[in-house]
Amino acid sequence: MKSDLAIATLIRSRMTELGLSRGEFAKRLGYKNIAKGIRRIDGLCEGDIDGTKQFLDALPQALETSADTVKRALDQTVREIELAEKQGAETRDKIWRETFCPHAIILTEHTVPSPIFVAAIIGVEKLLRIDLDATQGPVDRLPEGVPAFGKPIGCVINYSPDKAVRFDRNGQPIAILDKAVRPGTAVLRLGGRPVIGEAMGLVFG
Repeated sequence: MKSDLAIATLIRSRMTELGLSRGEFAKRLGYKNIAKGIRRIDGLCEGDIDGTKQFLDALPQALETSADTVKRALDQTVREIELAEKQGAETRDKIWRETFCPHAIILTEHTVPSPIFVAAIIGVEKLLRIDLDATQGPVDRLPEGVPAFGKPIGCVINYSPDKAVRFDRNGQPIAILDKAVRPGTAVLRLGGRPVIGEAMGLVFG
């Protein structure tokens, strides 16, 4: 439990004060399978609140502290996670802008891939993106189909982070956009922990 998240700090400090091992703490939370209980405790300390809801009500008694103390720690943890995600998104956006190259994004009949794991493993950038020369016009030829996304219905050429043009299946311009079209984000999880993070769907503007 190396996390500095508020809930992790509370759990770590109370376990030390009470002289509890992780196994003993897992028993207090009602786990007969101690290994599973320890994994859930570690998951909570790493910020996986949704995956540990089943024992949150038992935390105050297990930690011998008030429900209000636990609630404040959980609320603070949520705020810390949201702040970290926001800062991460801002950093990724800055890098994306600094390294931007003109490219096309293929538009398909399905905006959300199915099966999702195929798109996550292969990478949506590899499936939907076509790199272009800065002076190039509409994509001459679109593929017949895109794995997990289906048939192409057109494309968007991102000329810059703040300039893009949408084309139909026949290469005719149909809309001028003031922001580049970017894939969204999907995360595959195993046991509540992210194992693969990739783009999913499209974000217009």
